[in-house]
Amino acid sequence: MKDEINGAIAAWDDSEIGDPLVLIHGLSESRAAWQHQSQELSKHFRVISYDVRGFGESEIGVAEGTPQQFARDLAGLLSNLGVDRARLWGFSMGGVISMRFAIDYPDMVESLILGSSSCLINQQALEFFKIRTGLTTRDKPDELIDLNTEDAKACISIDRPDLIQKYVDLRTSAIQDLKGYANACAAMSTLFEYPLTHELPNIKSPTLVITGDLDMFCPPKASGIIHDGISGSILRILPGAGHCAHWEQADTINDIALDFLSGNRNG
Repeated sequence: MKDEINGAIAAWDDSEIGDPLVLIHGLSESRAAWQHQSQELSKHFRVISYDVRGFGESEIGVAEGTPQQFARDLAGLLSNLGVDRARLWGFSMGGVISMRFAIDYPDMVESLILGSSSCLINQQALEFFKIRTGLTTRDKPDELIDLNTEDAKACISIDRPDLIQKYVDLRTSAIQDLKGYANACAAMSTLFEYPLTHELPNIKSPTLVITGDLDMFCPPKASGIIHDGISGSILRILPGAGHCAHWEQADTINDIALDFLSGNRNG
């Protein structure tokens, strides 16, 4: 499905039946990143997965380079679909979008799952985003693709060449516009100067924070900070899982997510 949301064409999938659950992908991904979750979750919820502005089939439009813009995009999408309140599952960058959305639109959030995410970044992470943004501004797509490929390989900790290649291909195909990638890097870079840490207590929705103990990009410590900041949140750390825990241990993480989500239904 496609329509104009906040001045740009957005693309999404919608299973249409049940209580709404929105899946929000990470940096350099598309809604296809939820291929290990969508089918199973749609047996229980109305699953809405969308391409974040500038990725997959969603246009970049006028880029602001802020988490706030991504949150407004999500609010616009839900309004377009007639959804007043939803559960959110955000991965990595999608977790940042989910937190920002829960802070800015608290009445629209039923519950949250924050996977392999962070509410702040350090100097090393800031340089990570600056290097990749620099390649987009210098119009060096081949170098960016090479770097993106190495990032993708590092996201998966298990020795599964087939799974790793599938994820590499997904990330490569998701970058349709270098400006979209640069916009997302700019948005995540704001967490260096404007971390969400002090705003986390404003999140009142039931929250599950989940990560792998081998995550190189958002280590368990980052999830611990989120957990400490959101009162009543649940923290689950999966042994032997890397950044893409929902790919490496799909059945396990799906069971954990469904148990949490089913326990936080209205009525």
